[in-house]
Amino acid sequence: MRNRVKRVLRECFRLHQALLPPAVDLVIVPKRHLKPEQLDLAAATREFLPLLKEIGGYVVLRREQNACPDISRDGIAAPGGLEPETASGVKA
Repeated sequence: MRNRVKRVLRECFRLHQALLPPAVDLVIVPKRHLKPEQLDLAAATREFLPLLKEIGGYVVLRREQNACPDISRDGIAAPGGLEPETASGVKA
């Protein structure tokens, strides 16, 4: 029965893995009270799909933040990674 759970979860992931960016590893632990005979692909998708979308959005957001280290405290990109200066030449 455990193999059935693994097979259904694997198929669910395979069908929806395009929602995740490449190079993302997931560890899935089935709920303890899960009865393998009650699990089908539709039920797994109902539970799994919102999580995949959330994880995918979070990973993309984190990568975008890490790719833009030149953002100042104000959220304004400074050229060359320097802090933006005011008209008087004093750093903001």
